[in-house]
Amino acid sequence: MKHTLNSSLTKKKILELAGAVYFKRGQEYFDDGCVEDFLRTGDSIRATVLGSSLYSVRIWLISGQISYSCDCPVGNDGEFCKHLVAASLAWLADEGKNKKAARAPGVTEEDIRASLAALDKEALMDLILKQAGISGEFYDQLMQAAAPARFVKHRGIKKVREKL
Repeated sequence: MKHTLNSSLTKKKILELAGAVYFKRGQEYFDDGCVEDFLRTGDSIRATVLGSSLYSVRIWLISGQISYSCDCPVGNDGEFCKHLVAASLAWLADEGKNKKAARAPGVTEEDIRASLAALDKEALMDLILKQAGISGEFYDQLMQAAAPARFVKHRGIKKVREKL
């Protein structure tokens, strides 16, 4: 059986990696909406978790084993900290299609739309291209949307193009 992050990262595994104390604190961080800039790419997670500072979190698989990093003091010591727990719970929530994950507290989609609408065209393109450089899947979507119609082989790509 091929190990994936989806099959490997369970609540039970998170509790095992973190221990009860860090798990409880991480659950609180997740519930409070402290997971920001959540990005899932294949079998990896990247996120920023708001604690006493902003901490960068990464979780991925190497040879079927969960690997992780967080730049907080506890994470720097190699422990599975509360920030890693919060990001892991965001992953699980996203897997379950629970849209509670990865939202900044008090920020709505309407706020995001207003913020994007206020940007000039050049700044908006820069933002989109920066995100495309981070997310391979998003980059692929942009490439498909930019492809001339004569190169489009599948009808599904037209739907992606319409959504963009």
